Parts: sequence; C-alpha cells; structure tokens
Amino acid sequence: MEKLDAVIIATDLYKEAPGAGIRDQARLSVQGHPATMEFMLHYFQTGRDPGKATEKLSKERQQRNPLPLNGPYLHQYLQRRGYNTQVIPFFSLQKKRLLELLEKQPRSVVISTTFFPFAPQIEAVAAFVKENARDAILIAGGIQIWKSYRTRNLLEKGSIAPDIQESIFRDHYLLDLTRPSFLDILVVSDQGEYTLAQLLQRIRQGGDYHNMNNIAYFDKGKWNLNPVKAEPNDFMDELMDWEQLPPDFTNEEIPVHAGTGCPFRCAFCDFCMLRPVRRKPIESLIQEIRSIPPVDGVRQVFFTDDNLFFSIRHLREFCRKILKAELTLKWRAFVRVDTVTEETAELLARSGCMECILGVESGDAEMLVRMNKSTSPETALAAVTHLNKVGINTQSTLLVGFPGETEQSIQNTINLLNAYPTDGPGIHAYYPFFFLVTPLASVASLESRSRYKLKGYLDQWSHYTMCSKEAMNAVLKICDSTKMELSPIYHGERVVNWLSAEKQKRVIFLRNKINRLQRRIIPEEPEEPLWKELEGIFSSVEWE
Repeated sequence: MEKLDAVIIATDLYKEAPGAGIRDQARLSVQGHPATMEFMLHYFQTGRDPGKATEKLSKERQQRNPLPLNGPYLHQYLQRRGYNTQVIPFFSLQKKRLLELLEKQPRSVVISTTFFPFAPQIEAVAAFVKENARDAILIAGGIQIWKSYRTRNLLEKGSIAPDIQESIFRDHYLLDLTRPSFLDILVVSDQGEYTLAQLLQRIRQGGDYHNMNNIAYFDKGKWNLNPVKAEPNDFMDELMDWEQLPPDFTNEEIPVHAGTGCPFRCAFCDFCMLRPVRRKPIESLIQEIRSIPPVDGVRQVFFTDDNLFFSIRHLREFCRKILKAELTLKWRAFVRVDTVTEETAELLARSGCMECILGVESGDAEMLVRMNKSTSPETALAAVTHLNKVGINTQSTLLVGFPGETEQSIQNTINLLNAYPTDGPGIHAYYPFFFLVTPLASVASLESRSRYKLKGYLDQWSHYTMCSKEAMNAVLKICDSTKMELSPIYHGERVVNWLSAEKQKRVIFLRNKINRLQRRIIPEEPEEPLWKELEGIFSSVEWE
C-alpha cells in the first residue's frame, strides 16, 4: 500500500465566540440543551425525553456537520499533484479515524488553522498527534499562522501596545521564537498550498527543506523563520471538482469560495488586510457548482466569502449568469445591505438564494461611521424589508461595544430590530457579537487606542464610553428587548424544510416567550399551554 504523504486535519467542532454564556441566557434550553428546531422535533416525538432527543440529534449531527472547505480543497490540490492524502474534517468527532490513519505512519500531519483562532488550540491537537505518531512531521499553515506573521510585523514596528503583548504572545506563533511547540514546521503564506506541496515533495524524497522560503522550522530550541515571498500559484485557477471527492463530503451544504480579500475596511475587522482582493470569474464558479452532486435534485451551496458581492452591478451579473446556467441551486451567503434593492432582492430569489447573512452591526448611524461600515440603519432596514417580501431569510450580525457605544446607541439597535417586518414569508434572526480587540484590526492601532482610550485585549477591555462587562449586559438587553417574532441565533440551527415558514415563526415566538417567562422579564402566566402548542406543531411532523 502506498505510504500516506499527509493526513490533513481541517478543523474542530465550532466553539462560539466569547460571550456564549450571556447569549445562552436568551435562548430557550431543555435540561441544558438548546431548544433548536431539530432538538424540539426529537424531544416531542420521544415523549419529551431530553436524553433520547439529544442522542438522536448527536447521531444526526455527526453525519452532517457543516463541511469546512479547507480540508477538501487541500486534499484535492495535493492529490492533483500526485500526493497521497487523507482528510479529518473534524478533529474531536473523528479521533478514532485519525488514530487509524496515524497507525499507518504517515510522513506528515498537516493542521490547517483556518478555524483554529489561537495557538493553544493548535498545540492541543498537535500534542495528541505527536503522542500517537512520534515520527510524523507536524506542519501547520493557514490563516492563524499568517495572522501570527503579520502580528510579528506590527510588533517589530512597535505598533502593539505593551500592556497586551503577553496575551498576544500566548495566542500567536512567531512572536516568541524560543517557545517550545509540538509542531515541527509552519507554512507562512497568505495562501500556502504551493509551499506545502513543495515541502511534502522534499519530505517524501528525504531531502533538506530548511532553506525553503515561506516556512519556519523548530530546531535547537527555537523557531527559524525563512524569507516570506509571494507564491507562484493562482487560487483562481484551482477549481474544486466535487464529483471526484468521497460521497460523505457532498451529502450536505457545500462550501464554495468565490475569491479572497475584501475591498472594505471595517475598523473592527482583522481579515480585510490579510489577502489581496481576487475574484474567480463567474463562469468558473458555475463550472465548480456543476460538479456538486445534487441531493434530491438540488445543489445546496454556502458561499463562504466575507462579502459575496462588492456592488449592485456585481450582484446583477452573478444572479443573471446563475439563472442562465440552470443549476437547480439553493444557496446562502454573506451579503452587504447596500447591494439589496427591490430589484436585486427579486434577482436573488430567482437565482435560488434562500438566506442572506447581513453585516448590520448597529442601528446607530454614528456608530456605523466610527466602524467605517459605509452603510446606514435605513439601508439595513430597507434590505431586510425587500428580502422579506420575496421570502429570503436573513441573519443580522450585530457588533456590541465598539468604541463610542452608549445606552442610546444600544437602544437605536433595538429600535432597528423591532422595525424588521415579521408578517411576510421571510424568517429573520440576529446574532449579537461582542466587540473583540484583535491586533490586526485598525481599531487596535496605537493611534485608535489613544483616541478611544482603549485598553485590553480580546473580550476583556475598556474604552471611553463602555467596558466589556457593560457590553455583555448590553447584549442581553438587546435579546430581551427585541420583539419575540425575531430569533436570536441558536448555533447549528438553520431554517428547516419540514415546517412551514409560518409554523417556524410561531415556534420562534413561543421559544422567546417561554424563555422570558422563565427568567421573569415579562408578566407571569402558565408555561404549559405554550409547551402544548409547541408539542402540537412538532408532533404533526412526519420524520424518518
């Protein structure tokens, strides 16, 4: 049997951003389990047995966790170049499979850090691998390593505040070059796949890789960082061919990436400057989508770009070409509110768009200016209204606690949410994120820290109008003050196809009402009639 060149670990189970405990207070739960649509279906169909419901749901989730793109992409990229690779999509879920592959003594194990935001998480995975495959060379690359390198650049320029350097050193690589690691090599590039392929070739041949560009290697107690240069590869030409991948990669919603980079410069974002703006031709995207095997006659796609469209013109061109291609496609994506008009909402719906994730961020016009969002509350409300009219669901992301946030700006955000339409065919949810201080965001620059009197790092901070504890309370206030027809995000929940939109909206209302009754923030009334109504909704669903 041909020896494995690499086992690729793509990600681990999603862990919600800081503040999950606060948001959980606003979500209904049953004996500690979030009352998602799917959980409640099993809960009521097992006679209100939360244990059996959780067991059924866990089995289903293991079979169809949302697939991360980085694993299949690297797997296909390397196989096209003659390397023998296997993918572990989720580290925690597939440890048994990983151990089986490690017993085959692969030459290397590659950890893609796209969804591992901090070094300690990566080290925990690397420690497990090293314990079970001591001879394998451990390689890490991807966004977290590239962020670490860019953070190192800022540190060398003296652009990181001294009071947060210790924490930043803990969470990043390449800042303390003497810190021990279970990793052997870091691929340091905004892309990295070309360097990885060259590295695997040298490892296969037993050659020396220590002089390669775009790597750091740990030797004699320290990291040695080689020159970092642009790679001679073109992401635009590397199209996924989903038909050539194992069936278990294509039985759920498929992630598709339309390009890299973002032309906008939101002050809180630490991604927008990481990569140049590159976009695949729409014809190439259509070719890639055609390769996705339909499930029940439909291709389900999630476009993973931070902004799928940069302009109304781009949106029109995309939707018209998708329509012309007749792809039997249902899709969702991150969409800017200023690209949604009455006309473009209709185009989106006709092209198969089912949900738009909207970066609303705030209902306060001055806050949006400070964030450099280049949008307005009125534009956001118009976008949701147009999408609601044509039956496209929305998720509105909110950023709570950015410098300048006050009780009035929080109230303005609540007012915006409460102006959302709820009587049409669309289902609308919202997700209040905490402001996080990250070193690569422009708001974390020394100039901005001085201007806003900003101190601290990640979710522990203060500035001239608010502190992180007050922001946590503000998140709960938003959830508790928003009308009950809107749903706070329940992680892992999507709009389902086995309940009508009207019934799902009724479930959302009942969940919110029971939660607020339990927490005594609305006038007391009996809960059981509400649970009975929920039971009637879910007991009528036929489920195999």
